[in-house]
Formats: sequence, structure tokens, C-alpha cells
Amino acid sequence: MIGILGGGLAGLSAAYHLERAGRTDYVVLEREDRPGGLSRSWSAKGYTFDSGPHIIYTRDEYAMGLIRTFLRGNLARKRRENWIWLCRTLVKYPFETFLHGLPPKVIMDCLEGVLDARKCEPGTRPANFREWILQTFGEGIARHYFIPYNQKVWKYPLERMGIDWIQGRVPSPDIRDMMRGALGIQDRDFGPNAMFHYPVRGGIGSLPAAMAATIGNLRTGCTVTGIARSPGGLDVDFLFRGRESSMTFSGLVSTIPLPDLVPLIHDAPPEVRAAARSLVFTRLLCMGIGVERAGISDKHSIYYPEKGLLFNRISFPMNMARSTAPRGKSSILVEVTFRKGERPDTGKTAARIVDDLRSAGVLGRNDRLDHREVRTCDHGYVVYDLDHRRNVDTIHRWLGEAGILPAGRFGEWEYHNMDRSILSGRRAAEEALRPRGPAAQ
Repeated sequence: MIGILGGGLAGLSAAYHLERAGRTDYVVLEREDRPGGLSRSWSAKGYTFDSGPHIIYTRDEYAMGLIRTFLRGNLARKRRENWIWLCRTLVKYPFETFLHGLPPKVIMDCLEGVLDARKCEPGTRPANFREWILQTFGEGIARHYFIPYNQKVWKYPLERMGIDWIQGRVPSPDIRDMMRGALGIQDRDFGPNAMFHYPVRGGIGSLPAAMAATIGNLRTGCTVTGIARSPGGLDVDFLFRGRESSMTFSGLVSTIPLPDLVPLIHDAPPEVRAAARSLVFTRLLCMGIGVERAGISDKHSIYYPEKGLLFNRISFPMNMARSTAPRGKSSILVEVTFRKGERPDTGKTAARIVDDLRSAGVLGRNDRLDHREVRTCDHGYVVYDLDHRRNVDTIHRWLGEAGILPAGRFGEWEYHNMDRSILSGRRAAEEALRPRGPAAQ
């Protein structure tokens, strides 16, 4: 029997791929009452909100084909409409290639900064994320946008963050594209998610719901309380809807966040426990807001680098899919990150969010709110601090020796998007199916 701890995208993918291989001797233990992890959606009063802004985009043909199979036509293709609010002006994303509309001094700061950065002789590899920003974009773009925005999102000193996660996520600017953008004659989009997909109905949560419908052995309401190695394999203790229970598995796939997983394992050595305690992450607060006015924006998302506003990003679910808001109304999903260990006052945070939305001009003075709801996630984003690789490798080596296969964003402790989480689940299933022991040598 194979155990899968966690029913997010990676855990569901692992179960799906085990079934495709003809193995039905598995069980998924999911803590919540519905599977999905960070990719869950919730609905209230005719609105649908995601647990954080999500879109579907990938360069992996297998992952995209699988997503299409799961959603069976419940998928629409969109052209990205993401913008940045800076100097009380909306400029198109990505910032460095759409500077038109900003004050002339800001535009000149940005262009001169990147030209100065290009003139510098190639130096050593940047030692941290802050150095990478300055070397790549120059002082102007760094000061006006990249540094304040990333400080706001990560809630961690940028000079103590690594750069291993950046490749493929943040494109380096081409000076000709920057100049065209500054003149307002930019005629193309940039980045891997310039075109993306989103479900027509049900929000992003329709994807894990469709995946869960294809597997047979899923138990919700299961909170793992302990893991022990025994002659029979791996003993997992858990509360099933409040009742103590236990199962023994020949192998485990775990998507539980590493800082939560390691303390559950009875014989985890001190160096592994220390590495797990040292991992850095942000907590995530999402607030879904219903507004009694249609068409409050035609955007998908807006980024807010400036310190005066609490949130770093808002999105408009009704523009992702019309079905996510009642007719004649609009919806807003607000994202705020908090430091590891920080516990925000949700009531005060919600009130501040509404005030800041009015200050930023998203909500008008007379706009009436039809619905508001706050959801929090203990783990939102993996932070790549300078010790990230060493700590993760220490934990993963020992988990491998213990017969536990980590998967997904928080099991692998990598900044996985949805497609990478699905592929991570497939990889874990394939590893779980490999023969082990002397007979496999």
C-alpha cells in the first residue's frame, strides 16, 4: 500500500499516475474537507474566488494535454491584461518594456539605469537577488519597481535571497524593447504567460475537482499526527474526522510542507529538524470582495509596488471568467503576504484593504460591497534564502533514506507553478513504482 499525504495538485497527480499504471493499492490522506491545496476555490453569494490568483500556462505539452483532459472543454484561452500601479498611473506589465505614461524623470531614470548597467564589464555572478536585480535592470528600474515590489512580496531581505529560482520567470530587458515601450509604440507582449488558460466555470478549483473525480481512494478530513518507521514499512497516525486512526504503508509520497512534515517523523535526526526549522516562507492572506457595480475594471491583475498600499497584487475574477460573479456585479481578489510566524489580525487587515482599494481608485466612494471574505494560508510562497539549497538537500537526502518521496511546491520546497506540481506528482508516482531493496540491484 502506498500512502499519499496531501490532496493538492501534486498528490492528486501522483494518485492519477498510480492508477494509470494499474496500481489501486494507494490512499490519499487530505487534511481539508475538499482536495486542491493552494489551488482550491471557494464560492459564496454567487461569487467564486481562488485561494490566490492562479492561471494555467505551461511549455510542457504533457502537462497541458493532461489539464485539457481533466477539464474536458471547461477551459478558455486568454490574452494577459496585467498592469502596474505606480506614480498614480497604470502601466502595462512587464514594467521594463511598458514605461510610457510614467513621469518623464522616472522614464529617464529607468532607461539611463539599464544603459549604465549594460556598459559595465561583466562581473562575477550576482551573490544575491538584490545584486541580480541591479545588474540586470539597472538602478532606475530597481529603485522604482523591482526592489520595492519584491520586498513587499517576499517580506525578506533581498540581499539574503538567492537567484536559483529566477531562470524562466523574470525576462531580462532588451534595450530596444524598452525604448519602444517608453515611446508608447510597443506592439508585442512578453513572458511565458502572455497567453494563458482559465476555466470557464468553477474557478481554478475546477481543476483539482476534476482530477479528484478520476481517482478512487481519497480520504478527506485526515490530519496526520505522526510517522514512524517500522519493520512493516511506514506507520502513519492520523485523525480521521476527529477519531484516531493508523495505517502502514510500504512507501509514502508527501506533499506536506517540509517544516510541518519533519516534526511528525519520530526518528528525524537533529540536523534534519534544524534544517526544517530554518526554511523560509511567507504566509498568504486572500480577501474576496463582491462589488455591487459591473465593470469596475477591464484588467486581469494589477501589481502595487508602493509602500503606502498594503496589498502587493489584486485580480478581478469576473474578467477571468464571467461565471465567477453575479450578473451586474464585479469581484476583486486581494493578495497580502506576511512573514513566517506573523499572525495578522484579519479584521484590521480586511478594513485596511478596503480603505486602500478606495485610495488606489479601484473602489469608488459610493461603491457598495456585496460580499467580503478573508482566507489565510500558512504557507504561500517558498522563499529562496541563501541557505535554501543546503537545507532542502539535507532534508531530502534523509527522507529518501526513510522511504518518503517529497512532491509538489512544499514537498520539494520549490517555487512550482501548477504545471510543475502536476509533473512533480507524476515523478513521485514513477519513483514509488520502482522496485526497491536487494532484488532491484
